[in-house]
Amino acid sequence: MKHPIAISLFFFVSFFLFLHPIDSGDFFHHIITGRFIVEHGSLPSTDTFTFSAYGKPWVAHSWGSGLLYYLTYLVGGVRGVNILLAAIGAATVGVLFLLAKKYTQLSGLILSFLSLTGILLSLYWPSRPMVWAPLFLSVLLLFLPSPKRFFYLIPVLFFLWSILYGASSLLGLVIFGLFLLSLKERWTKKNILVFTSAVAASCLNGYGIQSLFYGVSGSAYLQSQDWFPLHAVLGQQLLPNVSDRILGYGIWVTLIIILLFYLFSSHRHFFKSHVFESLLLVGILAPFFSFRYIPLVPILSLPFLFLSFQLLPKKMTHVMLWSTTALCVIFLMFRFSHFPTGLGILNEKSLSDITTFMRQHRIFGNVYTSQDLGAYVTWTMPESKVFYDTRDDLFVDTSVVKDLDTVNNGTMQITKLLDKYQATIVIGRPHLTYRPLTQSPAWKIVYFKDNYFIAIRR
Repeated sequence: MKHPIAISLFFFVSFFLFLHPIDSGDFFHHIITGRFIVEHGSLPSTDTFTFSAYGKPWVAHSWGSGLLYYLTYLVGGVRGVNILLAAIGAATVGVLFLLAKKYTQLSGLILSFLSLTGILLSLYWPSRPMVWAPLFLSVLLLFLPSPKRFFYLIPVLFFLWSILYGASSLLGLVIFGLFLLSLKERWTKKNILVFTSAVAASCLNGYGIQSLFYGVSGSAYLQSQDWFPLHAVLGQQLLPNVSDRILGYGIWVTLIIILLFYLFSSHRHFFKSHVFESLLLVGILAPFFSFRYIPLVPILSLPFLFLSFQLLPKKMTHVMLWSTTALCVIFLMFRFSHFPTGLGILNEKSLSDITTFMRQHRIFGNVYTSQDLGAYVTWTMPESKVFYDTRDDLFVDTSVVKDLDTVNNGTMQITKLLDKYQATIVIGRPHLTYRPLTQSPAWKIVYFKDNYFIAIRR
């Protein structure tokens, strides 16, 4: 290798880029699913965790991730899960490194673009099953223009993809289909066999086609910026971590546009010679379909970049190298200064104190709280039911969301909502919404610490 020190540093930093505390309520509803599977020996088919949607049909489209999280937790605790999530990120970067070696010789420019890809991915690496999508997509791109022995492993890849993060496996099938269509001899027995096997393997997830099409179902496009198209996200007040992803996306697309101008002016034959890689480049528009696809944009465009770099004049190569190196330094500083790095659960002590207090005083029942905290309460206090959690597909377009909206806009007092759904416990943060609790003789504040309170029905 021509750059052993750079490559070693590249992989060393990659792991720590993705190492951070658990920061998403989604993680807890997935690990709860894993615990359910272990305890019951079957996949969940209805909700058993909330009192507002109890018994409602539910598809755990990423049950494999929940099971893996739970088994990892049993062995290594929360820190083991932190390391697992960071290892998935490092493995993604490792596969992209192999992908680069397949397309071209390693160089400073290649390493700088791989580094920028890893840094941009790390800006949004949540404690959710969606982190599997970049890894499986990278492996798929590595397998496609590959020797026969790897090509036949693609159905296995889609089987794992469908159980670990079924909501995105359909995207992989679309890309696989585009690859076959780009071939001159596309309708061979081998191609038909492997593609149909991949489709069948994607449906062997316990929920069949329901899991495969979850990502494009009506219930999946929820009231969340993650699912909105990019133009809709830009028209809203941005959630945390959204603006930096948009900035990274804009810079990446700008680099591609500059490269496209050069290729159109000097190497138009390139697009005919590399049809599949050119088709993949259309993936830079994916965020306008769903903002959730922003992390996949660099991965989809890397094969095109690897091939086109070989056509760049020396002067342009140097400009691109120093530009991407400067961007890497800037985004790396931003990553480690603005986002937590380490082990455990974000805000763990405050959350643990709440559930410890409730256990000590035997406060169990129907708990009304926020989505993220709801999933945590279910994980730490399975004896209780919560009002709602991060499984949005259970609640969107239901009376639960409508009633929440009336409370949030001040049309209905929260005490009426609590009476309607027979909640017996409230966990929240001080806010005007909760003021009626302090004025109602039916409720009593029994805990206030670290800006959290617990109220119980008298």
